[in-house]
Amino acid sequence: MKLTKSEVCMEVLLLMLLIYESIDDVRNHSIQVLWPMAFLTGAITRQCICRDLSWQMFCGGIAFGLAVLLLSLLYREMIGTGDGLVLCVCGAYLGFAQVVMLFARAIFLAALWGIVQIGKQYVKEKRPSKAEMPFIPFLLVSYGSILLEAGRFVL
Repeated sequence: MKLTKSEVCMEVLLLMLLIYESIDDVRNHSIQVLWPMAFLTGAITRQCICRDLSWQMFCGGIAFGLAVLLLSLLYREMIGTGDGLVLCVCGAYLGFAQVVMLFARAIFLAALWGIVQIGKQYVKEKRPSKAEMPFIPFLLVSYGSILLEAGRFVL
């Protein structure tokens, strides 16, 4: 299936955002709000002009990110508000079904990574300690796996 220029542009932009925010999340355990907001504005503009997604999928994708953002606020940032904001952007670009798949894969990868880290800490200290773990890098790896699976991302 050949992609339109709009779809290729969307994939590249989303990949760039996830790379930039992953680096920021790893270094600072937080992200700057400016970039996700700019990319969200771009996604809304693209949807108004190109209509690559149905409005239900588009709004559902944003709503999924907003639900994660709300959970972040309710549970005092056990998952960061930046993660919810980035998921809003991903939902705007990918749509509801794809952002749910992206999130599920990222949660699975984060769980695997967490188990490995707990095991390493337990071997060293005989007890696991509480630590923050950046989530956006797992979204990046998850998105890369989706692109690889679709045959649109060649290393």
